[in-house]
This record gives sequence, C-alpha cells and structure tokens, in this order.
Amino acid sequence: FHIQLVVPFEYPIPPSLRASKVLLKEFAQRGIEYVPEMMIYQLDPGTKVAMYDDGTEVPYELFLGIPAHCVPSVLKNSDLIFDEWVKIDKYTMQTSIQGVYAIGDVAHMGTPKAGFYAEKAGRTAALHILSEYRGEVFSAFFDGKSKCFIEYGDQQNRVARVDVDFFSSPYGKGRHFAPSREIAKEKEHYGISREKRWFV
Repeated sequence: FHIQLVVPFEYPIPPSLRASKVLLKEFAQRGIEYVPEMMIYQLDPGTKVAMYDDGTEVPYELFLGIPAHCVPSVLKNSDLIFDEWVKIDKYTMQTSIQGVYAIGDVAHMGTPKAGFYAEKAGRTAALHILSEYRGEVFSAFFDGKSKCFIEYGDQQNRVARVDVDFFSSPYGKGRHFAPSREIAKEKEHYGISREKRWFV
C-alpha cells in the first residue's frame, strides 16, 4: 500500500526545522510520501478519487482527513466575528464584549487549534474572570507556548517532543528533543493526568 500525507504548509512542524527534518527522514524510511503546501479540495466517495486544490486527482482506498475548521452558525452572524474567527485579546481570551471570552477552535488565538492550547487558554480565561471579580491585577497571561509529543509507533516505543513558542516571533520558534524513555513516560503521565482531570 502507499501512504500520502497532504498538508497545507512546507514543513510538518513549521516552527521547528530540526524536528521537521527528523520527521521527513522517518516518513521516507517508512515509504510515506509527504505532499507539502497542498490541500484536498474535493472528494468523490463514489469513484474514490481525491482532488488537490491544484486540480490533481489521486485515487484512494482509505481517506483520513481533518474537516475544515469553522465557527458554529450561532456565531457566524454575530459582532464577535472578524476574518472568520472570534477576535480576542490573545493574552487574556477576552472578546470585544466585556465579560465575554472565547477559547479553542472558535478563537483567533495566534496558535494552532490544538487541545494543549485550548486547555491553557481556558485556564487563562478563568483566572482573568477571577481577578476581575476580586478586583485584583491580572498577571497570568497566555504565553503561546506548548509542547507536542511525537510518537513513532515502533517496537521501541520511541517518543520525541517539540516545545513551541508562537508569540516570540512572527513564525514561532520550536525546540526539538530526541526520543527518550523519559519523554515517553512524560507523555504517558500527561495522558493519564488529563483523563483524570477531565473525565473522572
């Protein structure tokens, strides 16, 4: 079988060229074709053909994709929307309306729409609401920093990590940490702790 990974940007992890090069090497070793700066424009489930946004047609047997992000209909026609997303103060999560906050997929945060950022943004919004209620000076600003675990899925259970800061430069900065048992344990702890915090 043949696997293609189609992404809209040049590198797998744009803020970290080093991590991207490591991933590209791993893709090549596994026979995974990396298709950069491209998006899927259309799918035809009947003929099982995917069309890139440049018009190229590619047959497929199994398609796994991330649907286009968009705000829910209840927000689309509201005064909160700017350039498709809810405009916020990226350091406090507050919208243009006093006392109204937005986080996660609907918010224009200046970071990827990932769970780690949404969790931190939720904490920031909650602490900002608390500080307003108590009349305190707010200092727990959202910093645009995150970590991304990279699991290789091999018998060695290799897990690497990239620490990313999206607010320190226009394109973000990333630091790559090579696979280790310590990072694998860190990822396992992260998953267990979130499961307990969110669902138990």
